[in-house]
Amino acid sequence: MTKFIFQLLILLSILTISDISYSQQSLDSIINFTLTYRGLTQQDITIPINFDKDKSPTNDAKLILPVVRDLMKEPMKSFEFTDDIESIKDLNLIQILERLYKLKNVDTQFSSKIQINENGTPEQFYDQIISFVKERNNSKKKLVEDLNNEDRDFLNQYLFSIIAETEEDDGVNSDIFKFNKARDSSIAVSKRTMEILSRIKLKDELNYGIHDAEFCWLIYNMLKESKINFSETEYESNKFINGNYYYFYDQDGFRIAVGGKGKNIYTGHFDFIIDLGGDDVYNIDRETSDLFKNNFSCIIDLSGNDYYTSGSNYSLAGSVFSSGFIFDKEGDDTYKGKK
Repeated sequence: MTKFIFQLLILLSILTISDISYSQQSLDSIINFTLTYRGLTQQDITIPINFDKDKSPTNDAKLILPVVRDLMKEPMKSFEFTDDIESIKDLNLIQILERLYKLKNVDTQFSSKIQINENGTPEQFYDQIISFVKERNNSKKKLVEDLNNEDRDFLNQYLFSIIAETEEDDGVNSDIFKFNKARDSSIAVSKRTMEILSRIKLKDELNYGIHDAEFCWLIYNMLKESKINFSETEYESNKFINGNYYYFYDQDGFRIAVGGKGKNIYTGHFDFIIDLGGDDVYNIDRETSDLFKNNFSCIIDLSGNDYYTSGSNYSLAGSVFSSGFIFDKEGDDTYKGKK
């Protein structure tokens, strides 16, 4: 099959370059013409995939994205798919999200009612961010209200078993009986994981994610356009911020900071960081192994050559059952995450 595809690509190149009569024809017609030399049609060029009732990694499993499944059935549509993806680059963040959600065949609401007071005082601005992160926390609780403590403990331990293989061998693969036992155990874990996930209101989470993105995008654009006049008063370093800052909030499990224009070093988990400049360092960590806590995070940095790093999984512009964002306006930045 690989040899045939290689031959097909060579023949396509020759036909495209040497025969001017095909220069005005569509790519589809050239492909169809080429395939006739092998007695084939586009329907013969597919990636084998079954659609059995018993789900497995090689058939119509729930984890296969609709666009991937469709391209496996009709690989020649990949040309159209790449053109569609290429056209996304000129869109803004919310438009990009809308297009990506459509690729997943997800029906979501992109009509936002978010209102941010652009003419208020810095204190009013801080209050809006505090209200937002608290509201986000309440929304997260609603997503998993149908899960008991046993379900949550199970997901904390096995959630990523459905998308990752263990790197440990321990001689299991050399013993067919041990291998079969390990395989059956893995299937059982994955099935229970999927069953628990089916009780989480994931569609609501997608809509919450859009709401999060719109709020952070609005804040970012306000800051970019200097619509918030921060107080001239700067405070000195504390346990979580090394360097001067304008504002710090650390109450009820929520942590928010607005850093000054000099260098700042942020350590630990922050729900929201706004930094106005300087070559900053972000040592971001979840501070807990509980996937249901410390999930949402947003960093908005306006300038400087910044360094982003994390010692915990899915915490740097990533999250579990929530949203994570980094909006960095300019600078030669470095990103070093774990997973």
